[in-house]
Amino acid sequence: MELEDFADEIEVICMTGTPSERVEVLRRRLDDFTPGEIGRAEFLTALAGELNLVEDHDGARQASLAAIEDGGPTELDPRCGLLMNDLDAGEHERADEVLKDLLGRARTGALGSVECEWIAGSLEKAGRLRQALRWFTLPLLDVHPADVEDVDLPALHGRYRVRRELGLPLDMYDHARDEWLALEKELEENPDL
Repeated sequence: MELEDFADEIEVICMTGTPSERVEVLRRRLDDFTPGEIGRAEFLTALAGELNLVEDHDGARQASLAAIEDGGPTELDPRCGLLMNDLDAGEHERADEVLKDLLGRARTGALGSVECEWIAGSLEKAGRLRQALRWFTLPLLDVHPADVEDVDLPALHGRYRVRRELGLPLDMYDHARDEWLALEKELEENPDL
């Protein structure tokens, strides 16, 4: 099986039952894998997310660390979930260490826009708005705001939201977001364009 097949299976699991029930299903499914086998790290990452939902922060941390140690492919770097869990648990020193590791990975190109947005969202939720702004901006650095069609819209939305919360003035990326939204609205109203 390919990683995307496991991701599809996990999606189905995570749409049924309660978080506690999903934790049990994911744990049972993990028994089918050996360390390093494709799919194991993805299931560990999903387990960490569900454990975080039931506020088992120690269990979530251990599952994230196991996914990192496994080293197998995942759709989302398990360090993102580890950061979210540490922030939710109030473990700010741990979160800062994870954030430092993630920044190093971002600098080497090992993280994509989805990870940057996940990190930014976790920081925003934790009230760390300046850091959230930085992470929402990272996927935009290689794109000129005038090239609206190349701009990462979720990053633009998050960045706009955080900048409003911080009371910062509109900048070129905020204007690019507004232009993109105007284009979307025009296409909705005139589908023949």
